[in-house]
Amino acid sequence: MTEEAPYIRPRPVRKKIIQLILAVVALQSLYLMFQHASSPLKEWPADLTDRAAYCRLETYKSCHAGDWFGLLKSRGNTGVLKEICTDWKDRPDSAKARMIDAADGDMLYLCRMKDPAHIDGSRLPK
Repeated sequence: MTEEAPYIRPRPVRKKIIQLILAVVALQSLYLMFQHASSPLKEWPADLTDRAAYCRLETYKSCHAGDWFGLLKSRGNTGVLKEICTDWKDRPDSAKARMIDAADGDMLYLCRMKDPAHIDGSRLPK
């Protein structure tokens, strides 16, 4: 007599779990790829060629309306950005604001300035 190979029953549950895991990994990879590519908020502005040329709290009076203003999260109260920046919002527009990762895990907030004559200096930190 010849022996037949034992019948191996397919495991549909295991197959579905593996397919689900692969689909989740693929979708997460696509999400991360497109999120990184479509994040102009984290990029330096093209018109700010010198990365140290943005206005600061110390020099904002000598700047002009529409210039880039920068404030490191660790160095100042970010609440002053509403006073200095044009249209500062919780979800800023990349044409008017940027949030750039700086050294040591810090964050540099860049925004387009209001006219310095319209900024209330008494609300700014000394």
